[in-house]
Amino acid sequence: MTAGLGGMPPPPQNAPAGQQATGGVQPGQSTAIVFANKVIVFGTGDGVFVYPTGTTPALGNPPIAWMGGGLVDPYGNVLPSTTGVAGAGTFQAGDTRITTQGLFTYSGTPALGNLIYSDVSAAGTDPFGNVVLAGANAYLTIAGTTYAVGLNTLSGTGLPGLSIGDTAHPPTSPAGFFGEASSAAGTPQAFAAIASGQANGADISSFISVLSQVQSAVTGGQIVLQAGDIQFDVGGNLADWVVTAFGVPQVTQTTGDGNTYKVGSKSFTNSAIPVTGVGAATLLTIGNLETSGAYHIRGWATYIGAQAAGAPIFSWGASGGLVLGPIQDGWQRFSGGGVAPIIHNNAGALGAVTGPVFAANTTNWLYEFNVYVTVNTAGSLLITGAEGTAGDSFTVNRIYADIRPY
Repeated sequence: MTAGLGGMPPPPQNAPAGQQATGGVQPGQSTAIVFANKVIVFGTGDGVFVYPTGTTPALGNPPIAWMGGGLVDPYGNVLPSTTGVAGAGTFQAGDTRITTQGLFTYSGTPALGNLIYSDVSAAGTDPFGNVVLAGANAYLTIAGTTYAVGLNTLSGTGLPGLSIGDTAHPPTSPAGFFGEASSAAGTPQAFAAIASGQANGADISSFISVLSQVQSAVTGGQIVLQAGDIQFDVGGNLADWVVTAFGVPQVTQTTGDGNTYKVGSKSFTNSAIPVTGVGAATLLTIGNLETSGAYHIRGWATYIGAQAAGAPIFSWGASGGLVLGPIQDGWQRFSGGGVAPIIHNNAGALGAVTGPVFAANTTNWLYEFNVYVTVNTAGSLLITGAEGTAGDSFTVNRIYADIRPY
């Protein structure tokens, strides 16, 4: 016993001053609450595991939240990942949340009206009532309307791309940019399209398609514009292109003279055709006239008689199922041989026309035509020649026709 210490033994020499107990579980203690500023977990079977309230950890009762270095908890339950939350759990990092429904990012505190991104497997609503579309989508609200801009497929084609649509009033088919590109052996592809989409089921979409040389099989590639009306504005001058019900392209100078012009023509020609006797010889075949079409045809033929007698007969006929319509108007004219031109006016039927009698076997003659016809059934139009006198003949040196859709 030492005097002055109340009978207590003296303190150990050179011992450190006493300190306040630190947070956490102290050696030899057991408590349901842990306060700590650092937790280090390591070693075989390491991890942190949380089990459902009111249950006992065991095989068959896996944790609802876990972090560990392996894929099995201490009781033998197989885990799908080294870190996770099961059931209806939620991960949150700043303004981003991950739930069993998917991933959601907000512009500020998560709430109705400020969702800016989602990635979910099925369309629906987020935990705050925001409409979400399936897949990965960003959301933009403009003048009270929220649009989803996301990864999608072009309706009816399956092409992947970027789509745009109103979330509150979804379109039948979204607008966007879609395409494909692949170097796969045997099926290389390179194609892209801008699609207008379809507002509803009755709407008709328009497209701009861009195809590479390989995709289109056209040297240099191909661009396809698909719409009921195509407009070009060059330096403020607007031209309006359409295709008529007959399939004929035409252009209107909207900011020019205001006139509408048909586009395109096709030429047919033949040469050195002998016409012997009264039997008809085919001089020219004007092919591929279409049903319900209308055509302006003009041209000429030069010919020379083989004797100073007889007269040429030029006729118009049908082939390949062609049936002409009720309109067969225009004129046909013969000239040459020192005689006055002979003009045949047509109104309702082209038929056959007879030229002047040959004056000599060295005289050159000219047959001209300028006609307008309508077509009821598709086929070919024939120009034939015959000699009005049996045994006589003539030769068509050249015949030419230019046809324009009307």
